[in-house]
Amino acid sequence: DAVQITMCPLWPLHYVILYILFIVPLLLVFAPTVSSRQSASTRLKVNFSPVSVKKLEEAATVLVNFSTTEVANLKDNNYYEIQSSDDGVAKVTSGQIVYLNATPIDAKSEWSFNLTGVFMGYAKVKVKLKTTSSEVIGESDDLPVSVVRKYHVLDKIFVYSIIGLVSFAYINMGCTMDLDVVKKVMRRPCAPLIGLISQYIGMPLISFGIARLFLPLPSLQLGMFATGCSPGGGASNIWTLVLNGNLNLSLAMTFVSSIAAFGLMPAWLFSLGRVIFTEGDIVVPYRNIASLIIGLVVPLGIGLAIQRWLPRLAGFMRRILRPLSVCLIIYIVVFGTVSNLYIFKIFTWQMILAGFLLPFLGFAIGATLSRIARFPLEDIIAIAVETGVQNTGVSIFILRLSLEQPDADLTTAVPVAVAIMTPIPLCILWIIRKVWTPKKDINDNPKGEPIHTIESYDDIINNAKRPEDSLLDDKAIAIATQTSDQGLYI
Repeated sequence: DAVQITMCPLWPLHYVILYILFIVPLLLVFAPTVSSRQSASTRLKVNFSPVSVKKLEEAATVLVNFSTTEVANLKDNNYYEIQSSDDGVAKVTSGQIVYLNATPIDAKSEWSFNLTGVFMGYAKVKVKLKTTSSEVIGESDDLPVSVVRKYHVLDKIFVYSIIGLVSFAYINMGCTMDLDVVKKVMRRPCAPLIGLISQYIGMPLISFGIARLFLPLPSLQLGMFATGCSPGGGASNIWTLVLNGNLNLSLAMTFVSSIAAFGLMPAWLFSLGRVIFTEGDIVVPYRNIASLIIGLVVPLGIGLAIQRWLPRLAGFMRRILRPLSVCLIIYIVVFGTVSNLYIFKIFTWQMILAGFLLPFLGFAIGATLSRIARFPLEDIIAIAVETGVQNTGVSIFILRLSLEQPDADLTTAVPVAVAIMTPIPLCILWIIRKVWTPKKDINDNPKGEPIHTIESYDDIINNAKRPEDSLLDDKAIAIATQTSDQGLYI
């Protein structure tokens, strides 16, 4: 008798319900709130010169003048106090308090103070009028302040290195991508479609919600949101193989996700991202973001052209991938750490928690959607891993080259936190599978069926050269050529 498959009674409305469950919490998170508390102090009419302090370097000092038109109404027992909203960013080093009883009020209406940059970021400076009992009876509007790092040659070298590495990664993707595998997978597009939905609908919304809940600064929120809008990372192919997932599906999804990023990533940044840009008073670099994302098409096209018309060169690139990738990884870890030590100074528990939640919830939404669609376990693993593992290199590339300082430096810290925390849930899952999954004896495989496990990349290469003796199938061999410089960014 034929087996009758019972469909979900809400099908296909359960997808709409799931989408609503994502949207409603987010609307609650960033819905504007109105405070009913009124300030007891009056507004002082204070004029600052300069009207803003932008890009003040760390350890540098600037002289700020301020004046008021309300001198006649002041009493000689009051005093001005100049306060910074964050002394860890910018600090008033002299002229912090001005006692009016020490100055002839009728003779002077202008004063000054020194402001010193401490650490990159944003702060606001106010002038407060206080009585002898320290009661605030008036305060001025904010003087916006931004502090930037001192840039050295190492910073420029690292930025150019990121440009080269990301470009090389996309050239390599074009060289090593087996388009026949992509075509084969896309003949049954349900799994790639679910992966695309979870990647470019679920992840941007999740990252936006996490950013609004845990990250206070708009620049950090933008870094989290940009990471959630990024395509899947090359390391997802490695993790899919390690966890015995569908490698062909993972490879196809990586390619499709990278292509879709050219349109969907700027679409999210220019739509929902406007909320963050507006609140943080961040200049939206529309042209820079669009040109950089579209610019990634060029190296990808070069790679595909090499594979099509220069197969020998493509084969040579495959052979040098492993040693070159190892060297580049060491270079990024060592050189990137030395030139970006500031990142670890701004790490907070909120940022670490947010960096963990993004990939974890990505794995969860990918697994949930593929489970609802009743895919086999191998496909569920591939979709979940591909959704949760983001190509943080792309987000770093876009943010560092699009934004002005200090936003470029601040936003970079978030994708780094995500990259550090991403392997944790995957390692836990791998340990669980190793402990709970019984090992198969080679004698239980008399027909020589493919075994989807590997010892090292050398095993893949050696067995690829001796296919008649190999117990590895095409999926395992493919990872030797497919996993390349893409894996540099977790």
